[in-house]
Amino acid sequence: RTAPVVVAARDLPTGHELVEGDLRMVHVPAVLLPVRALASDEEAVGRRLAAPLPEGSALTFTQLRDGAVALSTDQALLAIPVDAALVRHLTPGSRIDLVVPGTDAATPRTIGATAVEIDETAGESAFPETSGAGGSASTVIVVAVEREDAPAIAHATREGWVVAVPVG
Repeated sequence: RTAPVVVAARDLPTGHELVEGDLRMVHVPAVLLPVRALASDEEAVGRRLAAPLPEGSALTFTQLRDGAVALSTDQALLAIPVDAALVRHLTPGSRIDLVVPGTDAATPRTIGATAVEIDETAGESAFPETSGAGGSASTVIVVAVEREDAPAIAHATREGWVVAVPVG
């Protein structure tokens, strides 16, 4: 017995908004059907991917997200530059330590954040005055942080003094 499943018609990046041409239907043995796999592309079109989806991979509900992020009243969203070499190691939900200046220049402060949106296809940084370590290119990602930490991170980002460190 086989069952229909929606798969990627081509490699699709994190954050990609799905359109009809991105997906195709295949039939697989029912015993190999992934948990929560989509049997129709109608439920996927117009939604975004939470992680990259390689060509031929089955699409599941857990890989989809809607455009808006649900935040608690004590959280805020910020756009921060991340060294382009690190971006491929991040997915929405990845934990990141943001290293910003502390109360004195010799003591950095570490603030926890969660990656919300990562656009691996992004071109030039929205923060052209910043770059990653050693002058490498940076890509802007959106992170969720505690609301009380947002002003310090925003200031450090504006001044080019924020470093994103992916953590386990």
